[in-house]
Amino acid sequence: MRTPRHCANGLRMKGGGNIIMRDQPDNLSPGEPIGKKIEFRSGDPIQLIQLLSNQTSEQTYLGKDLNHGGQVIVKSFSADILSKKTKDELETQIEILRSIQSPFFAPFIQITEQHEKIYLVRRHVQGCSLSEQLQKGPLTIPETLSIGISLLSALNDIHILGLIHQNISPTNVIVNDTAPITQATLIDTSFAPTSERTSLSSSMKTELAPYLAPEQAGLLKIDVNPISDLYSVGILLYECVAGLPPFSGDNMGEILQQHLSQSPKDLGLFNRDLPSALNKAIQKMLRKDPNDRYQTAFSALVDFKSISDNFDKGNWDPPLVPGLHDNRSTLTEPSFVGRTEEMDVLKTFFRDTSQRGGGMLFLEAESGMGKSWLMEELSQFALQKGLWVLHGQGLDQGASRPFQLFSNIVEEVIRKISENPEFIKILQHQLSDHLEPLCSALPELSPILGNDSSQLLGPDVFGETRCLEAFSVFINSLGSAEQPALILLDDCQWADDMTFKLLANWERQKREQNTNSPVFVVAAFRSEEVDAHHHLRKMESQIHISLKPFGSLETRKLVESMAGPLPIKTLDVIEQISQGSPFMATSVLRGMVESQALVPKRKGWEEDKEAMAKIQSSQHDAEILSRRIELLPPLISKLIGIGAVIG
Repeated sequence: MRTPRHCANGLRMKGGGNIIMRDQPDNLSPGEPIGKKIEFRSGDPIQLIQLLSNQTSEQTYLGKDLNHGGQVIVKSFSADILSKKTKDELETQIEILRSIQSPFFAPFIQITEQHEKIYLVRRHVQGCSLSEQLQKGPLTIPETLSIGISLLSALNDIHILGLIHQNISPTNVIVNDTAPITQATLIDTSFAPTSERTSLSSSMKTELAPYLAPEQAGLLKIDVNPISDLYSVGILLYECVAGLPPFSGDNMGEILQQHLSQSPKDLGLFNRDLPSALNKAIQKMLRKDPNDRYQTAFSALVDFKSISDNFDKGNWDPPLVPGLHDNRSTLTEPSFVGRTEEMDVLKTFFRDTSQRGGGMLFLEAESGMGKSWLMEELSQFALQKGLWVLHGQGLDQGASRPFQLFSNIVEEVIRKISENPEFIKILQHQLSDHLEPLCSALPELSPILGNDSSQLLGPDVFGETRCLEAFSVFINSLGSAEQPALILLDDCQWADDMTFKLLANWERQKREQNTNSPVFVVAAFRSEEVDAHHHLRKMESQIHISLKPFGSLETRKLVESMAGPLPIKTLDVIEQISQGSPFMATSVLRGMVESQALVPKRKGWEEDKEAMAKIQSSQHDAEILSRRIELLPPLISKLIGIGAVIG
């Protein structure tokens, strides 16, 4: 694993006050003579004991406070790299930082200029750097939580003072060097924006790049702010769990491009026992848009302490809505809330999947009740448990050919074959005599499985029975004892008749023949479009879940996951209009903000009584949504109209 070298940079005042570093020569300074005494304005002389680091632009020493006897860290660099104004700002910042008395943060507390050199002093922290610990591999969940709580506590103290750290990386975090890790201390702040750190070598920039927020690297036209520090903490905690940062590459440009354009892999893929609450909290820190992240270190700290307290009590995966304590000025995307009972049923069913033979599950709900959302949450759970998750999507007016519901699944199978050629042999072996009818039904598989589909006729010629039997064998071949498969089929109400017959045939074989292939199928559909005579009502399933409307508490958590704390009257209006529909609740909230019925103020959201009265007068969902459309820019409204005509 990459071990970042030490890179001291400094602190930037909120709203400005950057310290500008100029180019330095490539040759290293010989350093100060060991034993040299340096006088500070406080009257405390510091004696240099040992040279710890000698880099292009700075040297780091272990020193001794001759008046108090304690050990300190001394950094020195040439005074001509800083202007007079910048030196004054640095002194002001150090004076502010001196007020922080915390075991989680060791800031510079003294500064002096002597013989054309600037010297900075901070207290010495016992232990080793987090980068050294991460070389040994990923950390445990309690260790990760301890580091998160420590760093967020430090940032809360820093941000309250109007300052930003800007230099968070494993090298700048000191942890106790005996297992387990129970505390971390943040050190070395940044006295230059990343874009102006011209004294850093290209290799050092590459080592620093994985921990930079997109706006800190200049990839977004947004000012660096305290939320940028939270992104860096999220990267660091991700590495604690996974053993490596989410983005890496051979050069700084490659890494920064990933920050901007790629999403981190789900942490559940690295640790199957990772609490989903911790996973969600870290992922929230890593949102590309700063408005979608935690807005304060305090809000994130509250969540991490809650997860840790529950973990200590044996509740390893408590329900969590990340960011509920944020005082937001913009809306973010809603978090998954509620559905605890349904998820418990599903998790129980999937437990010990290697010992089960799979089965069929039905999930139904009225439009807007969140069935697709629940399936996404189930998908994340299954991936964390090591299942192969495949997604099928029904299309309205799109069932022009049989088995359209499985089109995306076939694409995922072809993708897996391209990544793992051995999988072809497994499929060919299990399908054997069923290849021709399968490739007739799914001609996309013909060139992959080595069957000439040009001579094949449609499934009606081969016989419906042979086609359905081949497709059932194909579904069973997707799961194994080593990796069970979960097939998620959404909007099944729009499937064709052959697909319904296939699902019924596959479920019947599972039940009657006790087929031991670990494949699970979740068929989801809209209740209002499936009447008593529909094919889906005639099928059997091992579990049938019907989603109910949200209650008051669930609705409140949902909308406050988007906005933070809201006025009680606002929550009442949202609940009244939405009638327990998660989709409608989020739409009403967005409509309130877009129409300025709900306005962000310094102390939180406030209602505009006149605008809110218009919202309350809307008795129908369609009226709320139409008002939102009216507020859209003309071009967007025109595109929506064209889309409605095309269908």
